[in-house]
Amino acid sequence: EATIEQLGEHLRIAVIEGDLETENDAERIRKLGVKAIQIATGSACHLDAHMIHQALHNLDLDEFDIVFIENVGNLVCPASFDLGQHVNVTLLSVPEGDDKPAKYPVMFRTADLVLISKCDLLPVLDDFKVDRAIGYLQDIASAAPVIELSAKKHDGLPHWIEWVSHQVENRIAWLEENPLPPVAASTAHSHAPQHTHKHTTHTPHKHEAPSTLPQATSD
Repeated sequence: EATIEQLGEHLRIAVIEGDLETENDAERIRKLGVKAIQIATGSACHLDAHMIHQALHNLDLDEFDIVFIENVGNLVCPASFDLGQHVNVTLLSVPEGDDKPAKYPVMFRTADLVLISKCDLLPVLDDFKVDRAIGYLQDIASAAPVIELSAKKHDGLPHWIEWVSHQVENRIAWLEENPLPPVAASTAHSHAPQHTHKHTTHTPHKHEAPSTLPQATSD
């Protein structure tokens, strides 16, 4: 929610939430005025590209600058499935310990950014050492930058917001230099909700896809 409150003034945001059951997370986000699509995976421990594709049919991508994908909250299964995202952000939660990069190297090795979250608990959970966590990341050859973050106290939040904004700016610049090809009439389709009335004509069009940031959470 803290990210939405900070970014919402500058970027048009949508969120795709993944959980085994309930719409609790999506409902919290909707209360902030942000479009949120909940995917209930049932017994599946991760999202996959097909699930994301189906969810995108509920979004008109022309209306958004960025789509966040929050995967099911574990550090094992999501690491092996490409969702079509542009960048990966992995959360390392202080209560879960500083050795998670060593235990789950695949997830952290594929991260473009590591957020050490709930850093307001560091004075209480003094067995978590930030330097040690960074050392584990270096041991698995991760070059991802690390941001220490407390959403509760907003510590580190400006650095996180700056990083996200920079990713969006880079994506927009890339699209300006590499425009998407026109969509063929036979394959053109919309990611807006389907409707039942017929159109007498159809003009092929393209969507310049917004930046997509998945978050693989550890809590």
